[in-house]
Amino acid sequence: MADTSIRVISFSVCFNPSPLRFAIGPCPSPNCVVDHSRVGVVFCGKQSPGGHNVVWGLLEALKVHNPKSIFLGFLGGSQGLFAQKTLELSDEILATYKNQGGYDLLGRTQDQIKTTEQVNATLNACITLKLDALVIIGGVTSNTNAA
Repeated sequence: MADTSIRVISFSVCFNPSPLRFAIGPCPSPNCVVDHSRVGVVFCGKQSPGGHNVVWGLLEALKVHNPKSIFLGFLGGSQGLFAQKTLELSDEILATYKNQGGYDLLGRTQDQIKTTEQVNATLNACITLKLDALVIIGGVTSNTNAA
């Protein structure tokens, strides 16, 4: 028998935490995203290998989930996130960046999402662009501060 329970994970140390729910099977709540997902991705921190392949893998996973999903890249790192400068990512756009390493496709910044103003700008971008998720690709500091 399939497990149809709802998994609830609470990130109590995060800014403005709210439970994250994973459902298996039919959507049990009106808050579920069943049509498609809107996901954003931003590069933060210093250059590192494999950034483009992470984006490629995320796009592939989104399209498996639902081909109508929208994947937005923020141009210019966290500054592009705050300014809501986006590029809709597709297989055609990613084709020349696959296996190229680095963060050239979208650009990056070395700052983090750290201050209250930056967190609020990030939240505003996510709400305005109606994102269901934001993926931050960067080092330990970038992700620790963003959490």
